[in-house]
Amino acid sequence: MNKTVSIREAATLLQVTDKTIRNYIKRGFLHPEKWNGMWQIGRDDVLEIYEKKNRTSGSETDLMPDPTPGSTGEIRLSIKEYSAQMIDLGKLHVYEGIIKEQNDELDRRHERLSQLEASSAAGWTEARTAQTRCESLKQLADQSALAEGQSKEALLWLQREKDRVDNQLRDQVEVNRTLLLRIRELEDQLHVKSLYE
Repeated sequence: MNKTVSIREAATLLQVTDKTIRNYIKRGFLHPEKWNGMWQIGRDDVLEIYEKKNRTSGSETDLMPDPTPGSTGEIRLSIKEYSAQMIDLGKLHVYEGIIKEQNDELDRRHERLSQLEASSAAGWTEARTAQTRCESLKQLADQSALAEGQSKEALLWLQREKDRVDNQLRDQVEVNRTLLLRIRELEDQLHVKSLYE
């Protein structure tokens, strides 16, 4: 095989973009071969295109592959026509790039919209769940407050009962002390009386 160049090297030689070289390949202007996993183009083929692009005579024609079956295998274009086609081709690549970027951006926006819709639905579900939970907690709080009120009332009643019982016990102790003193007095009187008899 003749000396070869990569797609990028060919683009540098012809002063075009890598996309333009790939388009030349698609249109059959260049015939690459794969070596070690990379596309390689014959340097002679690239130089031939370079010479055709840089001819000064506008009346001369370039030889390009003929896509029509059964023809002589060649078509003839003037340098001016060829240059115009390459300019249109470059514009087409730019437009294709812009459309692809816009389509990619549109896809990203659709995906983001889907995510937001899903997030919104999940948010409503969480909000409803939280609201239900809050209502349940409020009911529990109300029940706890009622039970606390009842407990306080019961505690006050128990305190009053304790005070009443304590008072009764003090009174009973006082009565018992008084009775005990009276019993001792009576015992002393009996003792004295028994001494005199």
